[in-house]
Amino acid sequence: MASGPVSDVDLLLLEKKRLHAHLRKFERAFQKEHSRRVLTAGDILPVDEEYKRYKRVKAQLGVVGKKEKGQGKG
Repeated sequence: MASGPVSDVDLLLLEKKRLHAHLRKFERAFQKEHSRRVLTAGDILPVDEEYKRYKRVKAQLGVVGKKEKGQGKG
């Protein structure tokens, strides 16, 4: 089962997917426990670092996407 090298973009996509799943799981558990959606910064304190990392990963992927779009023009 040979495959090509894993790129940084692939690693970021995998991390984004993992973080997204973790954060959605937290949100579902929060809603079940508190009978409401996550609304405030205080609500996300238990997963604050994961939210911050998720935002950074999304931003990095956005930069890569913009670079790829720019390279496609010629």
